[in-house]
Amino acid sequence: MSRYKGNIFYLKSETEGEHMSTFEVLSQITSPTKTITEVKKDDLQLDLNETIKVLNLMGKSWTNLDTLEKLLKNFQNASSHSILSRMSANYTHIQAKAPQKRVRNEKQGIKENITLAFVSCGSRRFEALVMLKSAVMFSQDAALHVVMFGDADTISDVGQDILALKWTTNALGWDFTYELHLEWFPPERIAEWRKMYTPCATERLFFPSLLPHIDSLIYLDTDTLLLSNLTEFWQHFKNNMRDEKLAGLAANNEPTARGWYNSMAETPYYGSRGLNAGVMLMNLTQMRNFSFEQKSLAAHSLYREKLKLADQDILNIIFHAFPEKLYKLDCSYNFNWVHCGDKKIYPCHHKTTGESFCFCNDTVTNGVQIVHGNSKTFHTNLFPFLTHLYSEFEKFDLLADSPKILFENLKAHFKGLEKPCYPLTPDILYRNAEKYLQNLEQT
Repeated sequence: MSRYKGNIFYLKSETEGEHMSTFEVLSQITSPTKTITEVKKDDLQLDLNETIKVLNLMGKSWTNLDTLEKLLKNFQNASSHSILSRMSANYTHIQAKAPQKRVRNEKQGIKENITLAFVSCGSRRFEALVMLKSAVMFSQDAALHVVMFGDADTISDVGQDILALKWTTNALGWDFTYELHLEWFPPERIAEWRKMYTPCATERLFFPSLLPHIDSLIYLDTDTLLLSNLTEFWQHFKNNMRDEKLAGLAANNEPTARGWYNSMAETPYYGSRGLNAGVMLMNLTQMRNFSFEQKSLAAHSLYREKLKLADQDILNIIFHAFPEKLYKLDCSYNFNWVHCGDKKIYPCHHKTTGESFCFCNDTVTNGVQIVHGNSKTFHTNLFPFLTHLYSEFEKFDLLADSPKILFENLKAHFKGLEKPCYPLTPDILYRNAEKYLQNLEQT
């Protein structure tokens, strides 16, 4: 039972009959995160254990087909031989397309260690690979480690796609590592947690116990594209995530815009417009210390019938109660369609002056860092520049195509559109990407 007053939600205590704020309820939860880890060990069944083990061994370091063949000698079953057959074909194809034999790229100095995580279940597989392609493109100066959670139906295929991408970067002279994990959700309500909003969307809420070996990471939704140096984003993370901050997130809407949370949400939310969870800095160590997962479970129990946006709503509930635990990212790290507006469903421009009250003004100074194609805007033609951007990244071949020409064509396409997202310009959208590519050419 809840009542709402001025973005403060009060919950009726069943035992005491008193009204308590969300903060008061969640503050009472201090049990250690290890409780969830213990449940996970008892309930998670790895039917694909051998396949995942092979792929994870290949994901640890610079690898080639000989490495895979040696590994598979220890795995004598049909599944292992099937992997070898498919990956042999992939490896041969990649080597044939490589423009020339490259030596391993060992730049002077120590590379920044960056951990990037994402979740891919069901039909998100191909979208996830496009996102990851953009991530490896813009992290050539880093030691990138990728963490992927998937479902039993697709994790083997996604894992082999990631290995093929790893071999592609090897052929070009740089590398990344990865690890694969099967999805896990609280056993009491597995189906409910798994299907909330989209399959596996809530998985990240359990990262603190599922990834005890990782201190912090950048989480990206599969419908995002990097358009700037990932290393600089990671350094921004390290420099600003202080004072026991748990996470970094951008606002769901600009303060002057009509937003989902301040107009339609039935749950607590952060600030005046709520948070968008498509791009998230996660300090897993601090989350473990904060009993973050238990608070997530409690938030779900308190507002179960009112949650519309699953994990995003739960994150808003937690940071509504504990705003001091959040580092607020500027909107250039989560640029999406709400910053453009739409005449029919989301009007954003003054009728007389044409001035936008939805636009992400941080991009004017900082340029767009990450594009978020939420609400399926990468796959509909509501905003043609977003659909075209995704399509061009999807088609882009790291071995054969020129990144410089890619962005020249993207800018030309944008210029040909009539006010696709006023006052966005091609320079604002692609400035950081072109700067990064220029810097690579000079090293």
